[in-house]
Amino acid sequence: MSRFAYLFLAHKDIPVLQTAIDLIDDPRNDIFIHWDLKSAEDTSTLTAKHSRIYFTKRTRCYWGDEIEALYLLLELARSKDEYAYYHFLTAEELPIKHQDYIHRFFEEDPNQSIYLHINVGTFKDIQGRCKYYYPFIDHDCFKGNKLVKALSLVLGKAQGIVGIDRRRKHPDFFPLYNGWGWGSIPGDFADYVLSRKEDTIDVFRKTLAGDEAWLHSLAMHHPDFSQRMYGYNGLDDPVDASKLFQDWNRGKPYTFTMEDLDLLLNSNALFARKFSSFKDAELVEAIKREILG
Repeated sequence: MSRFAYLFLAHKDIPVLQTAIDLIDDPRNDIFIHWDLKSAEDTSTLTAKHSRIYFTKRTRCYWGDEIEALYLLLELARSKDEYAYYHFLTAEELPIKHQDYIHRFFEEDPNQSIYLHINVGTFKDIQGRCKYYYPFIDHDCFKGNKLVKALSLVLGKAQGIVGIDRRRKHPDFFPLYNGWGWGSIPGDFADYVLSRKEDTIDVFRKTLAGDEAWLHSLAMHHPDFSQRMYGYNGLDDPVDASKLFQDWNRGKPYTFTMEDLDLLLNSNALFARKFSSFKDAELVEAIKREILG
């Protein structure tokens, strides 16, 4: 029997997270949660009947600078068991298939593929985002204050004038590969990612959207793991590659409503993002009924 670890990087919406737990709750699964230190919501109500729930140390997470929190999740999970797969999710994400279906899907993959979307080719924009140190990115004021954000970007890019280029220190990470930041990785790749922790954090600390490039670059610059990237086949289909249904045409990404119920349930994806109990709690409950009914 394969065992899976579900790793949640979460900061809000306890009702959606509890529904995700209900859909994951199974003796074959364990659940790991990093709850953002900035959040005041109470996580003590989160429960499961069959899965064990573990919480990491709480830290403050910021957009583009979340890798240390993701490592906390991966380290905690690896300390509890040797899982066949590690699934990275947010608190706005739900499984949209039954656990029997999800386990069967991964267990029947003879290659133990890495299910992670990577853009076909490498992109100049992502190289620049991780070339310099961007100050203030790990502070509360960065995302909500346009002036602070603009100053951070100017100070970051100005480093090029004096010849700063952090790529020289770890050339084996570059060129960077990037894509969607959420997906599923097999156990042997998880062990490799953990073995590269120090270098990875050094490469991506104080960068823009490093969480969209860390796993991707570690995999693509490895001779074996690069051959096991399920979706890197020239088609650039992010939903198929990650088995995660997101809609970036209607939002950033779009928050689903009841009108999308059939679309979600008929998808070939295993997970979907994003959901909100504030926008449409009825949809969250409807998915739970359909899958567990």
